[in-house]
Amino acid sequence: MSRLPILTLLVSSTAVAADVNNDGCVDASFNANTACVAPSADLGIGVIVGAGAVIGERASVGANSEIGANAVVGRSATIGARTVLGVDSIIGRAPTVGSDVDASAGGLYVGYGASLGDRCLVLSNVTLGNLVSVGADCELATNAVLGRSVTLGIGALLGAGVVLGPDVVAGTALDLRSGVRVRKGATFGNGVLVATGAAIGRDAVVETGVTVGVDANVGARTIIQAGATVPQNTWIARNTLFSGAGISEVCSNGSDDDDDGFTDCDDPSCFDATACNPPISQHNTLSFSSTGTAGGCSYQSTHAVRYRNLGNMHWRTCMYEAAKRGAGVQSTYQMAAGSQQGWGGCRSGNQAGWAYRFTGTSSFPTASITSSKACVLVRDPRSPPGVTPLSSTRVFDGDTWVYQDYGLKYFDECQLLASNAGASIIPGITIGLPAPNYHINTNNGCNVYYRTGTFGASQEPHTASSGARSGQRLCMVGYISIPRP
Repeated sequence: MSRLPILTLLVSSTAVAADVNNDGCVDASFNANTACVAPSADLGIGVIVGAGAVIGERASVGANSEIGANAVVGRSATIGARTVLGVDSIIGRAPTVGSDVDASAGGLYVGYGASLGDRCLVLSNVTLGNLVSVGADCELATNAVLGRSVTLGIGALLGAGVVLGPDVVAGTALDLRSGVRVRKGATFGNGVLVATGAAIGRDAVVETGVTVGVDANVGARTIIQAGATVPQNTWIARNTLFSGAGISEVCSNGSDDDDDGFTDCDDPSCFDATACNPPISQHNTLSFSSTGTAGGCSYQSTHAVRYRNLGNMHWRTCMYEAAKRGAGVQSTYQMAAGSQQGWGGCRSGNQAGWAYRFTGTSSFPTASITSSKACVLVRDPRSPPGVTPLSSTRVFDGDTWVYQDYGLKYFDECQLLASNAGASIIPGITIGLPAPNYHINTNNGCNVYYRTGTFGASQEPHTASSGARSGQRLCMVGYISIPRP
């Protein structure tokens, strides 16, 4: 905490000075120190007040305590003897902070009517909400947060970043390791240990002597019986009685723990467990409304598409937005003189194609998948209502893809297959299956196309005369069903 400039009181403040200039602060050394101590405050012998600190009306600070620079001690607050409050600490209205408390790290916030017991060690930026009660001999690590009306017994240990919701109640010697989250109304017996990253649900009861393992999750209104151990990475469903002896079903271990004939997610007690409710595909959940139709001099005009430009975004976002609308991505040269050019379905590493047009060479524009380009969605006007299911699923780079390899197809056939499935034309390399000779959705409407080259990582043009059909190339279509978190 800041020590200069400071004021040290050798006798009680009521005998030192008065508010002569009626500015709400006692005079003498305080004003030069930029601190403000209300005339009705009671400061014990040897109190140190840092620059810019404020001590409110009827506050009481015990002997030999230190109030850090810019700290605030509110009206009717009580600070015990030999307590150190670091810089920028805020002690609200009418709380009690015990004696020999070390909060020198600063940033402590104590709300209305709260109490912090004797001999506690408090690290930086700890928050105690209104009406919180923490017993003596506690240790509260950096960024711990205690919500309204939390009550902790003597000897509580809270790790960094622990968050307790309102109305949590605990007995003595509670030990919550870093990152633990406790929802509203949970209660703990004496001597409970909750390991790093674990979560305790609303109104759960964790009885005396329980150990909850790393990253375990105890569901709402669950009772963990005295002395039980919840294994690490275990999900205990809500409304469960858990003794550690097979009474409750553990929803992710492949065993029928409660011996009821149902295992894991088939057990009714696991129906609401996160482990049994994976993310749901959003494919084809939004309507696709086109703003125009692009044609061209292609084979029997079969390459015409209805399109809509969603604006600029990252490649992965564009692919998922297309999937949600049961559409594909396609940027073609014939669209409004190039103004509709955007992302395509071909990705290699961190690069993806965009603004495709025939240049007379084997190259075409690419950009980083995290850059921002237009997202142009398309559907084939020939595509019937509904969505044709695709046969394969693959997780690549964290995304779940649904796809199908249809083998050799003409480009107009491949475009229709993609549209029928609410998908995009993609080469195998887009989903980590590099191979040559796959269609890429790059036609410019006048029979100029691209295909993947050697090993699937390069692109090569192939052409047909005006109005003629394309050559047959491999056709793969797919969409992102569930994006990575």
